[in-house]
Amino acid sequence: MKHARIIGLCLLAVFAFVALAAASSASAAEYGQCVATKKKGKYAEGNCLTRDEKKGKPRGHFEWVPGPSPTCVAQKKGKYAEGKCETLDEKKGKPKGHFEKAPGPGFTSTSGTVSIAIAVCSASTDAGEVTGLKTVADTVTFTGCSTLGQKCTSESEPEGTIKTYALEGTLIGHGEKGPGGGEPATGAAWTAFAGTPASDGYTALFNCTGKGYFRIKGSVSGVQAGNVNVSSPTSTTTFANGVAEQDLVTETSESGTEWSGGTGGGPNEFGSFGEFRTKEITVSSNTAVEASEIKS
Repeated sequence: MKHARIIGLCLLAVFAFVALAAASSASAAEYGQCVATKKKGKYAEGNCLTRDEKKGKPRGHFEWVPGPSPTCVAQKKGKYAEGKCETLDEKKGKPKGHFEKAPGPGFTSTSGTVSIAIAVCSASTDAGEVTGLKTVADTVTFTGCSTLGQKCTSESEPEGTIKTYALEGTLIGHGEKGPGGGEPATGAAWTAFAGTPASDGYTALFNCTGKGYFRIKGSVSGVQAGNVNVSSPTSTTTFANGVAEQDLVTETSESGTEWSGGTGGGPNEFGSFGEFRTKEITVSSNTAVEASEIKS
């Protein structure tokens, strides 16, 4: 249904990310970075697209490093002795060095006006982290959320703020299937987001004053751009009808205990809440600490 697709696009409007990513020559998408190497590398240039080998032996100056390479940060009583986190410095199993490996690369993103089920929100922000070769963890906060002049709010959040549950993101490249069975075009990559088992697959739950409670479940994918086959600290992800896949449904409840719906999500399907207008294409801009890319 049209409304369900709009909800899908809006809910994930900010889940786009800029962390490292790549769809490899074998078609399977993966996160990674193209780095210069003093030793002979397999690639001739800084995007790791052009092979430079002779008789199977590398002779280039760049190498592809897959996965969320952790960073090394200064820390009191860390496990490592130096800034590359290569030399352990421990005594009887206890750290006594001055450096420690940080988690995988983080990312943030922002968007303008978006809608989430019945609510229209003026902005959104998120903070996430690359957790694996193809996965990210993310949480999104929507602010200025209301419907027909009434505020919409998640539990324990400031009035007019909707915060998602923890979300799981998966990178999908050409030759791989999205949650709905679709496939990115050659050279393209999608990011697909969904709720986790901890929230029974739900992505968000909130209350709109006088309108009841709403919760959203399912998955949605957006098209990644800006760091596909290009090393960059910024990118965009677009969620829209007919672009990648949207498969989110919305359920409603008067008290937050007994739920109904789950087959659509448009405001008119939940009662006489009126209509609101929303863009069917939402683009989020994203930033990461380090330059990275999606190799496709």
